[in-house]
Parts: sequence; structure tokens; C-alpha cells
Amino acid sequence: MKLAPAALVGLVFLAGCTAVPVATLVRLGGFDEKRLATLDPAVMRVRVAAPPGFVIDPGHTRLAVRLRSGEDKRTEEFELAATLRQDGRRPGGPFAPDIPVEETTLRLSPASQNAFRRLQAFLLGHAADQIDLEVNVGLEKAPPGATQLTVWIDVMLSPGEGYVPLVDGGRIELNKTKVY
Repeated sequence: MKLAPAALVGLVFLAGCTAVPVATLVRLGGFDEKRLATLDPAVMRVRVAAPPGFVIDPGHTRLAVRLRSGEDKRTEEFELAATLRQDGRRPGGPFAPDIPVEETTLRLSPASQNAFRRLQAFLLGHAADQIDLEVNVGLEKAPPGATQLTVWIDVMLSPGEGYVPLVDGGRIELNKTKVY
């Protein structure tokens, strides 16, 4: 079983172009149900970075795991809680200056940690053909007149591995009727 590269990330609240770094595909290439079953949900983290003026809403941001085994499909969504908000910088490109961002680091809520452990127990008895990780980002506030959001999303599955970028400067058109 291999992680499906095309389904690494979905941003549910908006549709747009995202970039999944090639290094991420290589690092997660061996990710399977056995690996997922060994993760400690208490130390997993999601980090979302956006330009200043955009405020990520932890209450509407979720980590989702989608499993497929033959014709059977299962999706679990996990609530996240903010642990840290700080200023940061992201590379602007070879000839562009770094981009200032506001980073929001999130962890699985206590209830979600328990739900994740139940998913792990389920995986011990089932083989998965496909495992997709998805981060659904909620937006609490956007600058007046903003029409698009540039976002970076990183996931830390374990402290020893550090953060893995899932979305690297993805641009998403804002849906003015669904900013939450």
C-alpha cells in the first residue's frame, strides 16, 4: 500500500492550485497502515502559514484521514486546537525576497486523539490500499478586498521526522460566502 500522491491534500473551503513538494512525495512514499498505526496522536502537529492579515480558524480546521480497502471506504475527521501562533517567513523563490507569514501550529484535540487511536486499532485488523491525508483549513478573517489566499501547510507525524510540507505556497481563490 502506498500513499496516493494526488490525494495528499484537499482544501475543502476553497478550490485552487496547490503545490505538493516532490520531497514530500518521496518522504511519504512508504507511508502505509502499519506506519499510521504506530503514530502517537498526542505529538502530531499541523502548521498552517498564511500572509499577515489572514487569520486561521482552529475551530474550523481539520485533519482528515481517508482509507480505501477494495470497495470499502472510511473517512475520519479530527478536530484541531491551536498550540502556537507566531510570525514566520517562507522562501519567496530564487529571485524573490522571503514572504512574511503568520504561522498557526495545531494539535489534535484530546477527543480527536482518542478517535485517532480508535482508527489505529481498526487498522490493525484491516489492510488499506490507499491512505490519504487531508487538511481542511478554516479562515476566521481575511484582509478587506482580498481575493485569494496563499497558504503553506506542513504536517509533523513525529518529532523525530520533523515537519513535512504538504502545500508549498498554494494559491486559493476566496469564496466570500464561506469564510469561516
